[in-house]
Amino acid sequence: MNIRTKVKLSFVVVVAMLLFLGGISTIITYQIKENNMFRENISFILLMQEGMNDIILESTKQGDALKLEQLHTEFMMYEKNFEDLRAILSSHVHAPMLNTFIVNIREDKMIQNYLNALYANEHRIELMYSALFNLEREKLDYVTIFNALYPEENRARLEIQEHLLHNNHLDQIKALSDLRYYSKETLYQHGNEATLQKWLAPINELLDATANETEGDLHENLLYYKEVVGIIAEKAISIERTKAIENETITEASNVLDENKNVSIALEKTISQLSNEFIDQMRLIQLFVGMATIVFIVLLAIKVSRNVSLSMDEVEAKIEEGLQEVNALNQEIEDTQKEVIFTMGAIGESRSQETGNHVKRVAEYSKILALHYGLDEEEAEMLKLASPMHDIGKIGIPDVF
Repeated sequence: MNIRTKVKLSFVVVVAMLLFLGGISTIITYQIKENNMFRENISFILLMQEGMNDIILESTKQGDALKLEQLHTEFMMYEKNFEDLRAILSSHVHAPMLNTFIVNIREDKMIQNYLNALYANEHRIELMYSALFNLEREKLDYVTIFNALYPEENRARLEIQEHLLHNNHLDQIKALSDLRYYSKETLYQHGNEATLQKWLAPINELLDATANETEGDLHENLLYYKEVVGIIAEKAISIERTKAIENETITEASNVLDENKNVSIALEKTISQLSNEFIDQMRLIQLFVGMATIVFIVLLAIKVSRNVSLSMDEVEAKIEEGLQEVNALNQEIEDTQKEVIFTMGAIGESRSQETGNHVKRVAEYSKILALHYGLDEEEAEMLKLASPMHDIGKIGIPDVF
């Protein structure tokens, strides 16, 4: 495998490592986004449950049936939104391949347990509100009847009081006093069966005392009053019973919210822990791959540098060898040319019975004279090489002349 192929493959490996690092960064960003969305959904669940709790509290204070129905509609909207959000949280599942790289915190068992606790508490709130809503509608009916009968009870009692004060019977006046006292106790203080019986006791006593009276309608008024008392006291007791249930419901709803807050805190802690562990793992892999990439690039650069250095040394050696060969050839050509010139000059002088040294002396004299004349070294050398040919024309002259 030559150096070019190695470099190409090395760059492919580097690009793959960089893409892997980019993929890890994408996974980390995706996981952080998912965790934030999950936290937001949990916050929405808590806010909706707090809104449901507020409706429960507000429903216990309503005296208007229309407003109660509006609150019921609002509660149903909260319930629908909660179910939609629950469906979103339950249906968010990663693809099998994606699960290999990204942790789906919704599938963690502890997270599932916390979510199930929130779902169970929401169901408890729904059941509480459903029972409370029906109870509040009954309470409004009780209040309506109570408000309608209370003036009648007051009127009938005053009429009986007028009769008893007119008769001036001390035992009956004492019974009247007990009647007035326990009526207030039953209607506005205790509102229970025991107090009602205490209220009915003086009424029965007066009925017994007036059973044999033939004049007036006091006995009939007492019978009517007892009937009104039975109805209005029943409604008052029902109202008080409803208030007790309301208080229990409010307390239970508050306890549910407190549980949800504790679950939310534990859920947030678990999510943060799982997220940090996953991100730390990804960061470690990212660091390892990044360091490996840097080391690989450094080693590749060193290897390429060495191969390039070796190649350059080989090229320089070959160039130097070629230059030496060219210089040798040039020198050989030059020497051959000089030898040819001197030989031809010697041939030309052979007609004058001169020796070969004559030609060489002329060449040297020519160079000395040229330098003395002012020519440079190169020009003087050229004149030296040309001077042996000064008598070459003699070759063409016949000897007879």
